[in-house]
Amino acid sequence: MLGETKELPGIKIKYPASIDFAEMMGQLAQPGAFPFALSESEPIAVLQTHASAVVLTPSRVYKVKKPKNFGFLNFSTPLLRRHFCEQEVRLNTPRAPHIYLGVAPVLLFSDGRFRFGPTCPPGHVPLPGTSLAGGLVVDYAVVMVRLPEEATLEARVRAGTADALLLAEIAQYVAASHLKASTSEDIATFGGMEVIRGNWEENFEQMKPYIRRFMGRTLGDATYGSIVEFVHHFLEER
Repeated sequence: MLGETKELPGIKIKYPASIDFAEMMGQLAQPGAFPFALSESEPIAVLQTHASAVVLTPSRVYKVKKPKNFGFLNFSTPLLRRHFCEQEVRLNTPRAPHIYLGVAPVLLFSDGRFRFGPTCPPGHVPLPGTSLAGGLVVDYAVVMVRLPEEATLEARVRAGTADALLLAEIAQYVAASHLKASTSEDIATFGGMEVIRGNWEENFEQMKPYIRRFMGRTLGDATYGSIVEFVHHFLEER
């Protein structure tokens, strides 16, 4: 698919061998990037997590997975990002049916513009390289309804309204979801001590390049050592 030229009505678009993620996200945070009208005065924000870039409009949220292989998460190809966007919607829709709306393809146009395409339900999301609405599908975003900031747990904690009763209700809801979830011996192994220990050791190895022995790194030797010591003690005690 890479390097293939797609024929559209009166247009030729070449599927890119690579895309500058920062440039794409910069364009997707503009009012003209959405399949609905937004005025220039309506605020658009982009939040960064370790695995995603999240575009916030006043009414909708578009969550784009970063094209990376983190080991425990692999979003390194458009097909993988499509798969995990669909899986995220499938998993969360039963728990928040009015919040998760579907998956929107990211479209690239012949003039270099990026914009979001229409929101599709899982199982009906176009493949990478598909011609759609005059553009070419190059990436994907999970689409959600934006909740009011004051409804978040962080805001509740800051406002002093996240009391013990609220936290107990949340815990009961999460526990009930786990009771209903399908399981098996294979699934159960992921909660075993060896798997948990292996995940931690993998994280420690992946953190090592970022230890601050020289300028420009993020994690000091002492902090890294404290984290490793705490986790090993926690696993041994429990």
